[in-house]
Amino acid sequence: MLFNCLMFIPVGILVPWAYENFLHEDEVKKRNTVLLFGLIVSVSVECLQLFTRTGLFEWDDIFHNMIGLMLGYGIYLFLKGKQFWEVHRYFLPMIGVVLALIIAMV
Repeated sequence: MLFNCLMFIPVGILVPWAYENFLHEDEVKKRNTVLLFGLIVSVSVECLQLFTRTGLFEWDDIFHNMIGLMLGYGIYLFLKGKQFWEVHRYFLPMIGVVLALIIAMV
């Protein structure tokens, strides 16, 4: 779980940075593009593991990859100089989902 999260943190930082340098669009479109890109890469990795029989296709891996991606995007926003409230507002839904899953597992 931890490795999956850590693996996608750089993606969450580098993709919006590259997107910002090539296309100058609003933050919502950039965030959605980053999330879609991360989802496509994550599902592609899982499918590759399934078809090459080098691992298992697990939905929780995709979920953990997306958490790492969102953490990376939050770091990107923080490093970019966004106000604390914007970064905090971004993390609130993710924190709620993670807490709900932890409570459900207990």
